[in-house]
Amino acid sequence: MEVVERDEHVSVLVSDDGQGFGPSARTAGFGLMGMRERSDLLCGQLSVDSTLGGGTTVTVALPATRRQRAPGLTATPVATEG
Repeated sequence: MEVVERDEHVSVLVSDDGQGFGPSARTAGFGLMGMRERSDLLCGQLSVDSTLGGGTTVTVALPATRRQRAPGLTATPVATEG
């Protein structure tokens, strides 16, 4: 997995060396459809590159802007229940 911040985008790349799948493959799952919907909701771009027998690479580029911190505030870790 690779996460890169460049210009005003954050890109996440995940790849494997598994079995891959053909571009016209149909499945009963919602994995790729769910990823596309989430990417669209965040105004992102999703790319899937897969070759039967050659693994898969999924890349999503999401717009990102840095927020300026209010003067005098510092980052404080937030505890989460888990």
